[in-house]
Amino acid sequence: GDNGSTYSMPLPIMKCAEGYFLRAEAKLRWPDVETESVQSLYEQGIRTSINAEVTYRGAYVRPDAISSIDASAIDAYINGTGTQIDYEDPVAHINPSLLGSDDPACNDREGLNDLCVAWDESATDEQKLQRIITQKYIANFPLSVESWAECRRTGYPILFKGRVNESQNTNGFSGYAVDTQEGVRRVIYSSTCYDTNAAAMPGAIDILNSENTSQTGKTGDVGGTRVWWDNALEDNFSNDGN
Repeated sequence: GDNGSTYSMPLPIMKCAEGYFLRAEAKLRWPDVETESVQSLYEQGIRTSINAEVTYRGAYVRPDAISSIDASAIDAYINGTGTQIDYEDPVAHINPSLLGSDDPACNDREGLNDLCVAWDESATDEQKLQRIITQKYIANFPLSVESWAECRRTGYPILFKGRVNESQNTNGFSGYAVDTQEGVRRVIYSSTCYDTNAAAMPGAIDILNSENTSQTGKTGDVGGTRVWWDNALEDNFSNDGN
């Protein structure tokens, strides 16, 4: 009944494509858990994601526009060797006075992800993980909480940092509540928690602090404090047992 600018659709809980990316990461970490190769699982995840978006989401967005996609188009994406392009602020580029300047109103950013989609068996495990998680991040859209967890867990994909940090310091330390480079690491407790369970809150925050590994000085009930599984002291392959 509207002009086509909005639409509603069921929200998936877990996508089939995510299963392939989970298996690809597991195979990368523990080679004996899978018979299929990391590359095969990675590419199946991409194929499954694209096909699912076309057949499922496409019908909700514009039923008359997309009903199928040629396999060769998916192959071209999987074999792509291009990397992330630089972001150009469209507003700033309308005003030439901002070009080539350090004006804070200009949001131009250099591309950060330097790996292409095409699989490279000679790459390091870290680079392979970056490829897997980056494509998983794309495939999981619009499951933003899941993607945020993946980004905190692995550091991938590499995201643009905020130009302006307006996180409010309410915890007694100097600086912001969220580190600009690290971004938000957790959701803070709601006011309801403090209003209805005030007696338990100090203990909850003590536990949070005991598990916090932030190296930026963030602590307590702020967005920059790390939760237990978001460990700043370990790399992506510290506990694999390989």
